[in-house]
Amino acid sequence: MKNKDYSYIIAGDVSLRDGIGMEVYKNENLVLEIFRDDMDKKRTLRIF
Repeated sequence: MKNKDYSYIIAGDVSLRDGIGMEVYKNENLVLEIFRDDMDKKRTLRIF
């Protein structure tokens, strides 16, 4: 998705952690990360 202010990326990660994440950017600056860890069965939300 892209609009004039926000964009996001959804990607899997299997190197350092095993799961899937979403990063949200506002004007190309990271503002939010959501990650679901498949090993620990936990979700992490980071707001920047």
